[in-house]
Amino acid sequence: MNTVNNHRSESAVKQRYSTAAKAPEAALCCPVEYNKDLLKIIPQEVIEKDYGCGDPSRYLKRDAQPWQTVAGIEFRSVTVEAFKGKQGDCLKLNQSAVYRGPFREVLDDDGHRLRRGERVAVCDKTFQLYSQPPYAEHFEFIEPRVPVKPEDVKPWDRSRAHLRHLCETKGMDYDASTAPSQCCDGGSCC
Repeated sequence: MNTVNNHRSESAVKQRYSTAAKAPEAALCCPVEYNKDLLKIIPQEVIEKDYGCGDPSRYLKRDAQPWQTVAGIEFRSVTVEAFKGKQGDCLKLNQSAVYRGPFREVLDDDGHRLRRGERVAVCDKTFQLYSQPPYAEHFEFIEPRVPVKPEDVKPWDRSRAHLRHLCETKGMDYDASTAPSQCCDGGSCC
């Protein structure tokens, strides 16, 4: 009995999708209002899946009601906004990015593991990508005190991820000191 039902379900799904693959169906693209709380039920493994066009990081819509049911399987419309990083060379310009959160850590499409609050060395391509929407609001960006001269630019070493030491950003001989701040007027608040 179970084998018969499984075979029917599989046949129904194959038939439905083989038909849809031959000609677009308007029913698959109908915009509707949605409640963002409904998106919380999407399993984490679906959110983490790479669909070949970048990490689907924003689920914009998930229909509460199925648009069709086939052999007990409910089909719902989901709209996903995906972002794909730029292609190209990775160059070492002594730049850093600090992930602000909200998560403890994230993993981007290039395999960079970013932990909240850590000063991470990134290549220029990644630095430029993170400084644009939708990523920019989640990072602090640190340029080197002295820009790398064009003749000194080197390819990024992709084999290692590391924290960016202050000496790489400030320079090996940096030891500036400043006078204490004069922000206080001498009152009891100091």
